[in-house]
Amino acid sequence: MITPNPTLSATPNPFTSSTTVRNSSLLPPHSSLFLYDAAGNLVRTLTAGSGCAVLNGDGLKPGVYLLRVGTQSARLVKVAH
Repeated sequence: MITPNPTLSATPNPFTSSTTVRNSSLLPPHSSLFLYDAAGNLVRTLTAGSGCAVLNGDGLKPGVYLLRVGTQSARLVKVAH
């Protein structure tokens, strides 16, 4: 489940191979989404086309990640492969 901002969603969550991240508010085309690990290190930058982006889990360790777009943030949980 995504917290704390209900305008961000990731389906499925938790995930193993990939998840689709959607933002219910209108984002400008090619908005950047930033994925941080639990230590606060930036691990990925995604581009959201039409308000959504696909996050590929390849190379990500199992754990909790923070996804940020603008001032909105959400937790993503990744399950072990």
